[in-house]
Amino acid sequence: MGYAEVYQYEEGTLIIDLLDAKPPQHILWRGVAKGVVDWQGTTGGQTGLINEAVQKVLAQFPPKRS
Repeated sequence: MGYAEVYQYEEGTLIIDLLDAKPPQHILWRGVAKGVVDWQGTTGGQTGLINEAVQKVLAQFPPKRS
């Protein structure tokens, strides 16, 4: 007979859009963070995890010019 292991995890996505203030509001920049969420392994709980993700996304701004 076969053997199977089941793992449960939560996956999260954070999207930050910077929009033009004038109509029509075009997206000027989008930053995205995706990953497995580990609520227990984070200092500061949910707020700490979210703040950490926001910092990582905003570290990519402003985009490098090519």
